[in-house]
Amino acid sequence: MRWALHFKIKQVLLFKAKVKALQIANMMLDGFRMPDIFVSEGTIPILKLANNNQPLVHWWSKFASAELVITYSLNGRFHTEIDLAKGGKIPRYKVLSKKDFKLRRTNPKGYNAIISAKLSNIYYNDSTIKQRILGDDRNLKQIFPEETLIPF
Repeated sequence: MRWALHFKIKQVLLFKAKVKALQIANMMLDGFRMPDIFVSEGTIPILKLANNNQPLVHWWSKFASAELVITYSLNGRFHTEIDLAKGGKIPRYKVLSKKDFKLRRTNPKGYNAIISAKLSNIYYNDSTIKQRILGDDRNLKQIFPEETLIPF
């Protein structure tokens, strides 16, 4: 969901998509946008504004964050391996990328899972992890609204 609010006297820009927020931060640096308040999902656009030669941001407050949670059933085929991953004995991606492992992701288009998998590519120095676990970013076999997922 992306949205912007405009008021007569003051302008407030609120963006829920990091890419869009980064684009707006660039527009601010180039002088095309000058909101009174800029709210971004994530601090990267804010840091870009603060670290500019002539900083446009002198103060900010992080007031929310997101978590990724892996849930599973003790009755599932992979519960033993997930327990090993949970205990740090094997990397999580080794379980999640198994051929018959069924992954279901929620949130808008599963973007948190996409970001996490891309970070795993970097952390484990393996550019194939994201593709093996998620496939395409919009893999419709994996993306579901939370309320449609039924417990095991």
